[in-house]
Amino acid sequence: MPDPVSLGQTTLQRGFVTRFNAVGANEPGRLDSLLGYKAGTLSSGYYLCVLTEPLRPNHVLFAAYSYASGGRWGLPKDNPGDDQLRPSVHTEMVASGNLDVERLRKQFAEDPRNLSGSERIIKIIPFAQPPGDNPADDYPPGLGIAQWILTERHKFLAALEVDATGIARTAEGWSVAIGPDASYDSRARIVRYISTLKG
Repeated sequence: MPDPVSLGQTTLQRGFVTRFNAVGANEPGRLDSLLGYKAGTLSSGYYLCVLTEPLRPNHVLFAAYSYASGGRWGLPKDNPGDDQLRPSVHTEMVASGNLDVERLRKQFAEDPRNLSGSERIIKIIPFAQPPGDNPADDYPPGLGIAQWILTERHKFLAALEVDATGIARTAEGWSVAIGPDASYDSRARIVRYISTLKG
C-alpha cells in the first residue's frame, strides 16, 4: 500500500520521479501530457512532493523520458502482462555493456541538484490513481520529460496540494490559482516556493 499523503507532512514514496523544472507550475491537463497519464487523471487533484533525503544509488532505475511509458520502450499494451514484456530502459542499458550503469547511478544519486533548487527531485501523486488494468489507456506515452524509478521508498515532503479547481495550497498555508487561466505571477510564486523550500 502507498504511504498516506498529507499536505506539509513527510511521506515515504517509491516509483516514478522527475525534476521540478520539467513540470513547473503547470495546470493539471498539461501535467497529464507531460508525465504520461491518461487525460483527466490529475483533474481531480494531486500532490507535489519534494525529495528530502539523499537518493540511494542501488534503489534507482533509469527510465529515460516520459515517452517511455512505464520505463519501457515501445507503445504500452492493453493488458499488464503483455505490457511487462516490453524491454526495460534500465535493463537494456545494463545489457548493452557500453555504459557503466553503476557509476551513472552513483553520479545521479549524488547530484547536488536533487534536494533543492528548481531542478530538485519531485514526485506527482494523483488524488485518484489510474486502475492500471489497461496500461495503454491509463499510461500513454508522455511528452518526453526526464524520469527515473525509485525501487524502494524514500522520504518526501508533501509541499503542494492542487485541488480540482486548480487552487494550489502550500505547506506554508497560502494558496494561489494555477489552473488554465492562472496569471504569470501566481505560477512564478509557486516556482519560487518549490525551488527555495527547505526539506
